[in-house]
Amino acid sequence: MRMSSPPGAPRKAIPATKIAETNTDKWRLAKAMSTYRRYSPGLGHDGDGLYGALTNNSLKHLMEELNVDGCRVVDIGAADGKVLLAALACGAKMAHGVEVAGDALENKFDSMIQELRRDGVLSEEQPARLKCRVNVAHLPSGCGDNVEGMLSHYFPEEYKRSKKKSVKNAKNAASAKGEGELVVIAVWHGFNVEAKQALLQSLCQSQMVEKFVVVGPQNFPYGKSDEILEFLNEKKCKWKPRSLQDLVVKLSGGGETYRATVIGK
Repeated sequence: MRMSSPPGAPRKAIPATKIAETNTDKWRLAKAMSTYRRYSPGLGHDGDGLYGALTNNSLKHLMEELNVDGCRVVDIGAADGKVLLAALACGAKMAHGVEVAGDALENKFDSMIQELRRDGVLSEEQPARLKCRVNVAHLPSGCGDNVEGMLSHYFPEEYKRSKKKSVKNAKNAASAKGEGELVVIAVWHGFNVEAKQALLQSLCQSQMVEKFVVVGPQNFPYGKSDEILEFLNEKKCKWKPRSLQDLVVKLSGGGETYRATVIGK
């Protein structure tokens, strides 16, 4: 029986010819999920604040439908970064996440990213960071009232330019510099109503988010696209939101079936 290497163990370098033969989205995603599995044995392994992660098949389907290749992906309630790893493996230009749980998850995420870069799965030119102890319902005043304000506060190296530009200039600059669309993801079945409303309010005021997806049960508050659209319109959303897709996804562990609701421009 073959034994897998423990997390952080030295890895053999992959020859460049082998990378060229196998360096496809399917191969990168499989390698990313294999690495994640070695670092993450079992459901709820990191304690409070973490819930069942999306299954690998559901993540693959979600990334394909969102078409994250070349996009900037942000995960709100990122846990230990599984969604971020999948997005990067599927070609996201950069991936950043915030999580309410403790700092240990940041080190774990950094270790997975470093290993995937050593293995040729991810590029050094794909920035990726996870910031913990971030409660979207109680953000510091420096974050402002929108998503890009939060990003420029916690990830200033990648998002500092967004702070000083007007709506038109910010969007034109992003396009001109090839920064890619900003896609926000939240597996929010563990969010309370206050946190959901705070996130929606932040998205409502956003100048740069192209689309967002929230994952959770339909019978919970804001579990349906109509409820989300109603909230956004009541808050005088700065852009015209519309429902783009409703996808069926599953969680690992208990195997619950949830809806991934995609809202965009």
